[in-house]
Amino acid sequence: QWLEDFKAKYGEEDYAQQFINQVEEALASYKKEIGSGMINVEIDKFIAARRADGSILEYGLKYELEQMTNGLKSGVPTDDRYVDDYLKKMTGLNSRLAQWLEDFKAKYGSESYAQDTIVQVENALAEYKTFMKEKMTKVNIDKHVNAKRADGSILEYSLKWHLDKINNGVKEGIPKDSRFVDDFLNMMKTQSGLLIQWLEDFKAKYGEEDYAQQFINQVEEALASYKKEIGSGLLKVEIDKFIAARRADGSILEYGLKYELEQMTNGLKSGVPTDDRYVDDYFKKMTGLNSRLAQWLEDFKAKYGGESYAQDTIVQVENALNEYRTFMKEKMTKVNIDKHVNAKRAEGSILEYSLKWHLEKLNNGIKAGIPKDSRFVDDFLNMMKT
Repeated sequence: QWLEDFKAKYGEEDYAQQFINQVEEALASYKKEIGSGMINVEIDKFIAARRADGSILEYGLKYELEQMTNGLKSGVPTDDRYVDDYLKKMTGLNSRLAQWLEDFKAKYGSESYAQDTIVQVENALAEYKTFMKEKMTKVNIDKHVNAKRADGSILEYSLKWHLDKINNGVKEGIPKDSRFVDDFLNMMKTQSGLLIQWLEDFKAKYGEEDYAQQFINQVEEALASYKKEIGSGLLKVEIDKFIAARRADGSILEYGLKYELEQMTNGLKSGVPTDDRYVDDYFKKMTGLNSRLAQWLEDFKAKYGGESYAQDTIVQVENALNEYRTFMKEKMTKVNIDKHVNAKRAEGSILEYSLKWHLEKLNNGIKAGIPKDSRFVDDFLNMMKT
């Protein structure tokens, strides 16, 4: 302080230089001989400081490093009861050492005396990071595998329980007693769905880890076995249900496919009624059957068109619809012609009565000839012309 004030006042004076030099030499000698020793003492105090001295470390750096080293050396406990406490302790050590190092480097990072300590702590933190990446990954994978729904898993119980459930179901196969088929298939479908969701989440988190592959393989093998042995059976049951479904079950068909096809076949076989009173009802019924079957087939193909088990049904319905189209093209043409021939003006015809009536009228007039009585000639000719 004295030097700063003195130089501000007399720094330009030659006579003052001797005093300036004396003070600067004394300060340089102090810094060289005493200052470095003082900083070293400060560093040693910082290293040895405990929480009672204001440090973030409970018992100083040496103790914390020994705790870290011993923890890494002993490894994760094999008894699951102590794993959480171990990880909590190691995480705490790592957190405190990382914070301590940050503070230490901020104060003494440029001092050569501090470098060995910095390297020592950085090595311990790096070793912890490597160790924990490997061990924690294994621990987390084991936790994920053994977790139940109460622990936050999508699975009700552990992975092993659900794998045993689906594998045993595959082994037993679809029940022979139809009363138990639905329950069995629903249970297997549920297990499959849960395992698929679990696997997607598990692979997203641990798919790159070697330790995780055994569990991924177990689930994928179980799902593949289910799809091969049960999935095809489940699909067949679904298709059979769709075919048998009635309107009460949500189908467009009143009494299921078999009934509607029989109605169509019988209608085509019986043909158009000869009694005109029943023709309209017949066509209304047949048109309705055709419309429902066509819509049903469209829905069926949308869901199961790619399944080999569905092909016979598709062909059966398509054949019925084609037969209907061919039949109706022929019969409807005849019916429409008959309707046109028999139509009266009240039904939209140009003729007052049926074609037969008008032909008989004309033919009878020709047969009778022009009246001999001139009084009736004009009326007769106008009638015939009309």
